Amino acid sequence: MSVKIDSAEIVQCPKCSKKLRLAKQSPSEAAGASDATEPRPRATNTPQPPSSPAAAVQPQTTWPGMLNETRQRFGNAPRTFSDDEKAYLRVKFSFLTRLLSSADKLCQPLAAQESVFRDGVIVWGHLIQANNQLFQPGKRDLPGEMVYALNPPNITPEELGQVAAGLGSLKGTRPAAPALAPIANYLTDEYIRVFGLPVPPAISAKPCMISTVYFVRHHLPNWMLSDGLMPLVVSPRTPHFAFVLPALYWPEMLLQHWQAARPVIRK
Repeated sequence: MSVKIDSAEIVQCPKCSKKLRLAKQSPSEAAGASDATEPRPRATNTPQPPSSPAAAVQPQTTWPGMLNETRQRFGNAPRTFSDDEKAYLRVKFSFLTRLLSSADKLCQPLAAQESVFRDGVIVWGHLIQANNQLFQPGKRDLPGEMVYALNPPNITPEELGQVAAGLGSLKGTRPAAPALAPIANYLTDEYIRVFGLPVPPAISAKPCMISTVYFVRHHLPNWMLSDGLMPLVVSPRTPHFAFVLPALYWPEMLLQHWQAARPVIRK
């Protein structure tokens, strides 16, 4: 839920009900970045564990700055990872996924996970829909749908949220518009997988895409979904497989918003 108050936006966290103030940038700040809102930092920053990557990275408070911070923490492509990082990044096939692998295209991104993490582009993504079990603690990894833009300076996180809401409103409907009917059918079905499906101009004038994402519990803060906005790592080439970027590499401010500590890789 969000409401406009004067020149700022107050966003209420769906998990803890605490409010985060997103202040508008000044004209000089806006000239250097298109994202027009920024979260206000708390009085104290959560200390970063020494074992976290890029320990010297300075936490940022603007949306473009946080995305750049995330990219610094994860590194430039092609990336190399330590054995401990590889173990943390690895997405394992569950028994059910293996059982359905011959019919479910969800196994395609899982099979390509090493190349996605090595070469993927870091962008903001916004949740459209996900299995209800992901919004509560648990151990089972489950799928959902995310919308994103591979050219992130052209769209703000707030705009991504509006696109996600527009797409979500199509679920369970039968729109007459030929461009919207396949999207409505796909979201309603919940078992159709897409990887880089273009968002129709009727929903977003700016180029966006949709990908089915396999939400890996140990990659999420607190092992569950607590908010709709999160960084994604997306294959730069078709098919555009995507994963939620593991929380180890998230910007400090976003972890604070999720009320989560930065994970520590256990050796």
